[in-house]
Amino acid sequence: YKRQLLAWLVSTSMVRPVVAAAHAAESISTLSERLPDAGAPDEVSRLVAVLNTMLARLEAGAERERDFLATSSHELRRPLAALVAELELARRGERSREDLGQAIDLALGDARAMGRLVDDLLLHARSRAGAVVSNDTPVDLVELVAESVRRCERVVDEGVRIRLGDLPDVHVAADGPALGRVIENVIVNSACRTGASRRVDVAAARDDEGLAIAVTTDGATLTPDAVERLFAAFTRGDDQPCFGQHGLGLAIAKDIVAAHDGTIDVTSPLEDERGVRFTIRIPPARLQA
Repeated sequence: YKRQLLAWLVSTSMVRPVVAAAHAAESISTLSERLPDAGAPDEVSRLVAVLNTMLARLEAGAERERDFLATSSHELRRPLAALVAELELARRGERSREDLGQAIDLALGDARAMGRLVDDLLLHARSRAGAVVSNDTPVDLVELVAESVRRCERVVDEGVRIRLGDLPDVHVAADGPALGRVIENVIVNSACRTGASRRVDVAAARDDEGLAIAVTTDGATLTPDAVERLFAAFTRGDDQPCFGQHGLGLAIAKDIVAAHDGTIDVTSPLEDERGVRFTIRIPPARLQA
């Protein structure tokens, strides 16, 4: 009888904190709440700590989703409001053919900006779901970079020159359009940072560590804080507003490169104490002669 009573007391003393923690968990209504662990045995206290850590991660994830939706809505609202305003002005009174043509050009530019933003939002969402790369086929590096440069020349400011340097004769096992998007995003971002030369240099080299694609400009030096935040979604330098950028390009580039088992980093300042260089690295396993 005494042994049974002792076993009951032990089981009750161990179960009571677990039951209390279960009741506390059932009463949680928001991710900001946490489970209390005062007076709990070590085992129960560790369990409560694990659950509280999980709640903290879920809360942080939910906060990132709210920020993403809010920022996305804000970014879409700007070109949409401009588009509506331009179309409304075009309908007012008698407008000359020249004025209407200018209004149509402005509206078309805003519509294209929204299209690019929607494409980037969809690609960013795919990358967050781990589905950013759809295939791996041999891609000719020279053709890929040359086509990316041609695309960028259509959107950068007039006067910015994109100079193509040495490129190794190599094929990359990659999603061609996705990797091309990386190169374009980096070139366009670099074109916002050009210095006196108004030039962006693009080159690549192959070594024992794989392939390194370098995009360099002589513009203003980035601060350590700016370098740290550069690849975060919707991060945009206040001193570099150009080409309708909305702060997703480098975040998307980083996701795509990671999906290709590579890395992308930035160096600033360069040897002459100025300038910025982005380096995209692809591992040897993805390279073919």
